[in-house]
Amino acid sequence: RATADQAQKFRHKMLGMQFTSVGCTYCPMLSTVIGLIDEKQPERLVPVSFHVDFNISDPMRIAAADAYYSKFGSSGLPLFVLDMRDGEKMTSVQSVIESEMSKSLANYPPTCGVAIGTSYDASTRTLKVTPRITSNVASSYRYLVFLVESSIEYMQYGASDDYLHNNVVRHAFSDNI
Repeated sequence: RATADQAQKFRHKMLGMQFTSVGCTYCPMLSTVIGLIDEKQPERLVPVSFHVDFNISDPMRIAAADAYYSKFGSSGLPLFVLDMRDGEKMTSVQSVIESEMSKSLANYPPTCGVAIGTSYDASTRTLKVTPRITSNVASSYRYLVFLVESSIEYMQYGASDDYLHNNVVRHAFSDNI
């Protein structure tokens, strides 16, 4: 476990996995809550939205979303998972999500920093991702890299026909959960 002095070298960011679908009427509420949390705690939460088929076929669904939902999911949507940890199943209650974030900050001090470099070659349509990690604790680390897209205009039950979907995971570079 890192000391308080060691932990101060890195900013603790948390991965917020939103499980959603265009067929979920309550999912826009979770997206709103994620935005409110980001306003209160800028850049503390890194949200990613995994679309699954729910009520109807979701064109933003990818196979990896099904695998992650199977690992963390329950029987419904919306669902929010913090830092890929099994814990309290969260939906769209802001106070519950913020409470879990506070617990994470208290129980898991930051011990590493991650940098991701990307370059895209349009002629070959190749994306190169170069991750780098710096740590003050000797340990083994594993990268899970997601390609995320925002501002996708598409219908959403409970919202509108031109709803903007943000933080949509379009590709998972590893299928190893």
